[in-house]
Amino acid sequence: MNKWLRRILLINQIGGGLIGLMTITNVFSFGRVTATTVVLAIIWAALFCLGIVAGLALVEKPRLGLRLSLIYQAIQVPMLISPLITYAFASGFTIAARLRQGSNLLVNFNFGGQFSLELFQDHPWGFGINLVAAALLIAISLTLRRRSSART
Repeated sequence: MNKWLRRILLINQIGGGLIGLMTITNVFSFGRVTATTVVLAIIWAALFCLGIVAGLALVEKPRLGLRLSLIYQAIQVPMLISPLITYAFASGFTIAARLRQGSNLLVNFNFGGQFSLELFQDHPWGFGINLVAAALLIAISLTLRRRSSART
């Protein structure tokens, strides 16, 4: 595996995962906590932990680390915006491009952990893509393809 790809994934996944876990603790400091809040916090925490495990696996078991990283990056690529469901998950360095109905293209940069899941809210239709996660997903896919070709 390319050493720069490994370094970027390590920083993005472990750093972003740890910051994401810290961000989740803020959810509980905003007053009334419901059972739904706790369940969603556990799900988001599990996803951020997946990133940390994937990053650590890149060092200990690179093949497993690449496969886990592929899954972790894939769940970060799409951003859905609609009156029915709004979904976004990002860990590490993010460049997000979003387009909403009746709005111009919005591009934002961030480092950390972000998560959002909303159901039946008054949002316009739109979509977005995490460009960093998409690029890493392609790089990981190419690396895995090269590795499998080298074995045959």
